Amino acid sequence: MKNRKLAGKLLAAVLAAALVGGVGTPCANVRAEEGTPATEVEAAAPTAENSPAAETEAAEGEVPTAEEAPAEIPAPMAFRAPLETELPGDLLVGDDTEHDKVYETTREKGPAFTGALYISKVKDQMKEIEAEMEQPKEAFSKMQLSHLEAEFIATLLLPEEMEFVDPQANLVEGGGFEKSGDLIVDAAKKTVMVRMALKNMAGITNYQQLRDAVMRTPDILKVVVTGARFTAAAKPDTNYTVVGTVEGRMMATATLDQSASAFRFAWKAVQNPEGKDVVASDDKKIQFTLKYVEKVPEPKPEPQPEPKPEPKPEPQPEPGSKPEPQPEPQPDPSVTPTPQEDKKPAAETKKTTKKVVKEKKAMAPKTGDQANLPLYGGLAVVSILAVGGVVAAKKKRG
Repeated sequence: MKNRKLAGKLLAAVLAAALVGGVGTPCANVRAEEGTPATEVEAAAPTAENSPAAETEAAEGEVPTAEEAPAEIPAPMAFRAPLETELPGDLLVGDDTEHDKVYETTREKGPAFTGALYISKVKDQMKEIEAEMEQPKEAFSKMQLSHLEAEFIATLLLPEEMEFVDPQANLVEGGGFEKSGDLIVDAAKKTVMVRMALKNMAGITNYQQLRDAVMRTPDILKVVVTGARFTAAAKPDTNYTVVGTVEGRMMATATLDQSASAFRFAWKAVQNPEGKDVVASDDKKIQFTLKYVEKVPEPKPEPQPEPKPEPKPEPQPEPGSKPEPQPEPQPDPSVTPTPQEDKKPAAETKKTTKKVVKEKKAMAPKTGDQANLPLYGGLAVVSILAVGGVVAAKKKRG
């Protein structure tokens, strides 16, 4: 009887740690609908006075003493989870947590939002309780679970200047979890709700199966929601904030050696400090701020004419200086070109000589002496001939 009571207490402790936050998904801002907010969900872990085992023993007239309940084994109340347990969460676009700067996009491009829930803390809590339990792993399958119910609602809330157009949600590497049912879209409230649950929940009948579902899930559980768009009311270079949280509850009845205990738990995600929105003022509120940048139209290239060769500019005189006129070279009438200097053909030389003579004639002034030149020339010729005749006569005489 004593071992059965202790096993029941240990089962209550393990299940309490396992169920709180053990199943979850990321994302969004949950609005309580038709009912009771999560803060009104109470954890009903049994105490020594109201546990089924205590009621059975009271009926049988057996009341546990201090010797039967050693001090080193805590009562279930010591392992009782808080009314609401917090797990780190985040909201991203791709891998960008928008922790350093506001996310920039274009008006036409609708970002896909990724909600992330960090569940490694849950796995660690389960392992710690299992170590304190000092039970072989073979005993986990003997801890029976029944009436297991789990509902986790993730809601993405858009600002007024955005809307959902054909939204879709996909769980990324969910491990032991899956999306449950269809998306619930509320266009007026600008929300999309995603329901998450354990895979094959009806087939989970003992603690070992629950443990396997949690342990094979990635440490960061992610869900991607698409379909968000900017409306016509949105303005460029203006910050818009998308809000996200996750809340849920879980219930189950645990039985070991015909001793049963019922449990109800609530949990929610809070902002992971490493991914906090750069403009956020609340440390716990999960949000993501973005803006779109006006797209500048690219100029169309104008047709270019075929390049034409440009004439080389004449050298310009420096400012302030007047160019001196260069006299044209005048031929020297006294210089007769020698054969070495005159490399031009003979015909060209004759033409040049005639030209020089003509130029000389043109250059000589028309004076009275110039008019008697033929007479002077004739006298010179006669004189030369006379001298020549005298010389010839002397030679004959001699």
